[in-house]
Amino acid sequence: MSPMQILFLPSWYPSNPDDLAGSFFREQAIALADAGADVGVLAPALRSLRQPMKALFGDNKLRNELDCGLHTYRGSVAHLTPKLWGPTVRRIAGLTERMFAAYVADRGMPDVLHVHAALPIAQAAMNISKKHNLPIVYSEHSSAFARDRIGPAGVALAACIARQATRCFAVSKPFADLLEQKFAMPVDSVGVMPNSVHASFLTHQLTGSNDGRIRFLHVSLLDPTKNVSSLLTAFAAAFGGTSNAVLAIGGDGPDRPALEQLANKLGIAEQVTFYGRLSREEVVAAMAAADVFVLPSKYETFGVVVIEALAMGLQVVATRCGGPEDIIEEGDGLLVPVDDTAALTTAMTQLGSPGTMENRAALREKCRQRFGAVEIAARWLDVYAEAMTLHRAQS
Repeated sequence: MSPMQILFLPSWYPSNPDDLAGSFFREQAIALADAGADVGVLAPALRSLRQPMKALFGDNKLRNELDCGLHTYRGSVAHLTPKLWGPTVRRIAGLTERMFAAYVADRGMPDVLHVHAALPIAQAAMNISKKHNLPIVYSEHSSAFARDRIGPAGVALAACIARQATRCFAVSKPFADLLEQKFAMPVDSVGVMPNSVHASFLTHQLTGSNDGRIRFLHVSLLDPTKNVSSLLTAFAAAFGGTSNAVLAIGGDGPDRPALEQLANKLGIAEQVTFYGRLSREEVVAAMAAADVFVLPSKYETFGVVVIEALAMGLQVVATRCGGPEDIIEEGDGLLVPVDDTAALTTAMTQLGSPGTMENRAALREKCRQRFGAVEIAARWLDVYAEAMTLHRAQS
């Protein structure tokens, strides 16, 4: 019996294995291939006008590559109308349908289309589905919906594919509820399927701090939605001027200069280390040396960094900002309201002692069972099989 053939249609995708943009799409595809599925990827890209010569005169040829067992087809078009959804969607649709024809010519017709994030790939997926009578599984990841960054035309297009899809998912229950509201869909019509944690976070040796100090860690793109100023203020209130606690902040972004100034103003500059931008390997190492991870975000549709921290055996303090509510259970850490610095201070104080290796190992194993790539891949394979059955029944 031939393996199930799944074709990924992501709205964005890594340009190479070291590119973290959309890396969770690639990693999920690899996990499915490792589980025995035949997985292909169509990865259309937009060439930005910030590099006008490359955008206008770049290579329009299609190419395919074998990436860790994934049959990956790539192509690009100039992004001539970055502020207009309509023309952008049409350009992506034309390119993607051309890529699909090349894929089918090489590999045959897939069994299921899996659309990762609706915009701008949705129209292409719906065109292909209708023309070739293929089921769509749609999973949404973009926090732009939660931050009201998607205009009416974009919401309408996403709602259209959500209704056409045989199965529709979001990465957390709060996000699923939000999408149902925005798309005017019935309650519980959007399912929940979390992201998976990369294997490197589940296999690195657990160590932790060994000098008696409690080590807090935060990693993100340092922008206003991550609300790192609240973390600095809470840390200063709980541990400022003491020798038994330090804070490390990984990542870079527009808020970094102001955050460094705030650490000085609060008198905690000697207790706070700004690592700057970190590779995945460096994030793993930073987590291995930490005790507690803190995520004070204003919005998170999921929060991959939270499951990465749990996989490294760290307890987590996070805000109830969307995704973390679906992740942090009893024993995993503490949840606090968004923008409640006093509650954040209290939570950090409550977790202000290093955990034992036994506790760290238990957190890791629980995370593996809930978010391991093998476990999530098995769930997706069940979804695809169900989608194929439902689609046949509806056809």
